[in-house]
Amino acid sequence: STSAVDGGIIGAFKNYCSGSTSPFTAYKGVAPAAAPAVQRLLAPQHVIDAASGDQSTAGLRAAFDEALYRLFNRYCSSTGGGGQTLYLTGNGNNGFEIFAGTVITDFEMEDNTGTRTTYTVFQFTGTGYEYLGSDSTLSPVGSGGKAVYQIYYPYFSDNDSNTFNTALTSASKAPFWFGGFPKASTEYNLPITSAGRMVFGASGCFADNSSQNAYYQTKAEMPVNFDPVMLGNLENQLATMLNRGVAPDTGNTNHPVNLHPRTGSNTNYDLIFVDLAKTQTKTTDPLQGTLAGAQISYHPASLQPGPGQAPVWTSLSGTIHFYDKTKAEYVEIQTFKADRSNVTTSFTLTAVASAANKVDSANFGFGGDGQVNAIQFVWESAVDLSGSNPPQVSFTFDSGQKTEEAHYATLRLFTPYDQTKTYTFATGDLGPGSKFSSGLTGAISAKKPTTGMTISSIGLSNPTYVYQADVSQPDSIVIYSPQALPQGINTSILTFSTFYPVDTANAPLGGWNAYAAFFHIGNPASAYPPPTVDGKGYAFAYDDNGGYSSDITVTLPDSQPDKPTVATVLELTLLPWWAPWTHGFESERG
Repeated sequence: STSAVDGGIIGAFKNYCSGSTSPFTAYKGVAPAAAPAVQRLLAPQHVIDAASGDQSTAGLRAAFDEALYRLFNRYCSSTGGGGQTLYLTGNGNNGFEIFAGTVITDFEMEDNTGTRTTYTVFQFTGTGYEYLGSDSTLSPVGSGGKAVYQIYYPYFSDNDSNTFNTALTSASKAPFWFGGFPKASTEYNLPITSAGRMVFGASGCFADNSSQNAYYQTKAEMPVNFDPVMLGNLENQLATMLNRGVAPDTGNTNHPVNLHPRTGSNTNYDLIFVDLAKTQTKTTDPLQGTLAGAQISYHPASLQPGPGQAPVWTSLSGTIHFYDKTKAEYVEIQTFKADRSNVTTSFTLTAVASAANKVDSANFGFGGDGQVNAIQFVWESAVDLSGSNPPQVSFTFDSGQKTEEAHYATLRLFTPYDQTKTYTFATGDLGPGSKFSSGLTGAISAKKPTTGMTISSIGLSNPTYVYQADVSQPDSIVIYSPQALPQGINTSILTFSTFYPVDTANAPLGGWNAYAAFFHIGNPASAYPPPTVDGKGYAFAYDDNGGYSSDITVTLPDSQPDKPTVATVLELTLLPWWAPWTHGFESERG
């Protein structure tokens, strides 16, 4: 667009990077200062390419120095780093597999002169397992698993130096396939470029899967079960983490961690068919249920949450009343609370007063459709249950507008690759402690989900947010999805993260891609919304899960000798960005 550039997307990005002290000053070159007939925003890697090493791009080339160091150092033990293990679910030719990643500093490989040398690499070893089913059951992947892959720390003696910390920097030349292949394999040559450019463009070390494969074939050193597609997927995940600021160590003491690999699972019972953002808490008067032997059942209809509404069973609690003949009145004898993390387990019962007859157990009953159809209390004996003054129960629960599709689910968490241990999260695991004191993310008083905490998972195809984290139930969280959740979510390995984390002054915590942030979240400092259409950027819906790219696949039918080949036409409608903050529809190119 040429008529309203300064008030539109390009102008907003210029403002985003304006000023000599802006944390995004290095990104100024993305919006060229000149005003040609048609302006456009260049992706950072293309700015670096166009400048050919000019000092004006030094900031961009070094943009990921600190983030790269902190990421690799976190998982390296030999340099005094964190020595942690990063679990990722890779997706290759043979499907999914869980990988355990650690950083080593002595991996041997030929450099681009043919000399054997050592490198710092993020080494991912296949565990031989994947997660299956809605409960994420560990299952062997078969004979094709347990391969070992190397992702190189992208600092070599023949590219830009590491300006942040040299503890992990390799003094070796780039690996053999970086411009070092013989002429017969020139298609696998890769240019020597800066580490920042490799991250920005998912190139170099973060896209050398085909080149590594060609190298091993040339040298007849093919590792066992090596799959270039799997390696490429793991490289994409690391590059995406860095671009969006999903890092285990941002270098900021107030928000040191925004990556938490956790595994979650849910059952059909964990889906919530109520709009939790509009729930209200209700306490009933004492109710009398239906007696059958020593069991008294209460049915959802008797709770009367209101027309078109339904109870949120995972919030259920209440008080049990028994008639005391000596006092000629009802007394409270017990309280109960449903386990929010699993509605199939018995309620927790707590004694309030001494009584001869008490509830021995309480739980939900389910109908053939898997939905709750009864709340059952089983008494120790049937004494005085059917008299003129039977026991009564008061219920306290949340209720809200019932929906046909579930947008909320309760996830029970456990540690990756070890389902025998339940993971208990601390307040800080989900972000700054002050935001989670009441158990809700984002806008606490409004009780509505926000984009503050994002869950990335191969099992969740849409951006999904942490809606609730109850410190009294530290092994589970409630998630919200803008689109309907399927029954039985296999969440694979969860990642709790804040994409593009900033401090109170909107300065980035750690290093991340300001260009990507602008197109995904806009400019929070000026309340500028992301330039998207219904959450879709770059013309297509961005994919935060698994593939990390937006692909369109067209399958052509097989041609047969006796039939003509059928042509398949793919029609795409590209809409202009709607920019209500400027002059209506703009058609600027990004």
